Amino acid sequence: ADLVTSGGLPLAWALRQLGVASATRVYGPKLIPAVLRAADREGFRAGFYGGSLETLRRITELTSREYPGLIGYHFSPPSRELTPEEDQMIVHRINTSGIQILFVGLGSPGQEKWMAAHKNRVRAVMLGAGAAFDFVDTAKVQATSASRMSRWARPSLRSIAVKQFWRDLKHNPLFVAHFAAQL
Repeated sequence: ADLVTSGGLPLAWALRQLGVASATRVYGPKLIPAVLRAADREGFRAGFYGGSLETLRRITELTSREYPGLIGYHFSPPSRELTPEEDQMIVHRINTSGIQILFVGLGSPGQEKWMAAHKNRVRAVMLGAGAAFDFVDTAKVQATSASRMSRWARPSLRSIAVKQFWRDLKHNPLFVAHFAAQL
């Protein structure tokens, strides 16, 4: 990634314990709109790689309404490994799209692996977005109670929560062990 942020509160707390007094949580659903605003102001173009077709359609529509001409690329890769030819075509399309910023939303650790594999091939600043694509267009929904959520948001948020639970169950003990050793 060209930018790594402390996406979770435990990471911000750990960073503060290690002496980074100013460490705060950087929340993807707020980071993406902030970067898009700055990109629009500076005349940059952005793109999205990852997420479902429906999610990309929604986020692209919302962004294009607010910032016409800003989004120059979006692609929802299949849930299987790409062939070398498909991968080469995707890199070519990203590089010829004219974007300078690429949000990569493949979840962790998939997006980190994808960005590392494409570091010297993709000619755009790559920002890992995790599951933020799913939340950017539902930021107001997150603040409401589950009973008031729209029907389309509930299954998406539920599936994200289940994935997050299993990922945390696996990775949190590792994080605590590594943090304790570093501390």
